[in-house]
Amino acid sequence: MPAGALRCNECNTYKKYRRLPIWTAFASTITGPLALITAIISLSVVFYEARSHTRFKMGTADDEFIHVKVWNTGKKPSALVRYRLQFDNLPGKEVVLVLKAEDVAASRDVVVSPAPVDLSLAVPDWTHLPDDIKANQFTKDEVTGLPGWESSQPMTLIIDVQESSDDAGGHHEGKDHFLSGRISRFIKQNWGPQS
Repeated sequence: MPAGALRCNECNTYKKYRRLPIWTAFASTITGPLALITAIISLSVVFYEARSHTRFKMGTADDEFIHVKVWNTGKKPSALVRYRLQFDNLPGKEVVLVLKAEDVAASRDVVVSPAPVDLSLAVPDWTHLPDDIKANQFTKDEVTGLPGWESSQPMTLIIDVQESSDDAGGHHEGKDHFLSGRISRFIKQNWGPQS
C-alpha cells in the first residue's frame, strides 16, 4: 500500500483502524435493544390505559351532603361500591355514607369518563343498617369529644372502587385525607350539639 493510503484496494483491509464500520457496528448493536425497549413501553402504555384508573377528591359540603369529584382516566368503566367517612382519631369507628338518590338513578356510581363526575353523599337512616355496621358508626358524643372536632380534626373519605383490573366481585379502597373544617357544616348538622 502507498504510504498515505488508509485502505488496501485488493483486500479491503485498513492500515490503522476502521472509522465508519465502528459506528455501523455500534448502531447495529444498539438498534435491536432500543427497538425492544420501545415495543415494551408501547405495549405497557396500551395495557395500562386499557384498564380503569379511578381517582376522587373531596369537594365541599353543605348541611345535607358531602360533594365529591370522581374521574376515571382508563378506557374501561369502574364501579363505586361503598362510601365511608372516618375521623382519624377515632380508630375502628366510621360512618357509612350513601349516594344521593338522583345520583343512583343517573348511574353515577359507574364512572366511565375522564371528565370529573360530581357525586353527593349523605348519612343514611340508621334504622336500615345491619347491626354489625351500626356498632361501628361513630356517635355524637364521640365526635364532639374530639378537640377541634368541627375544624381541625384529620379525616378520611374512603370509597371502595371496583376497577376493571380487580378480581370478579373484588374491590380496593381509595382514600382522600382532609381536615374536618372542610365539611364543618355537614359535621355540625349530623353530630353537632344542635342535632
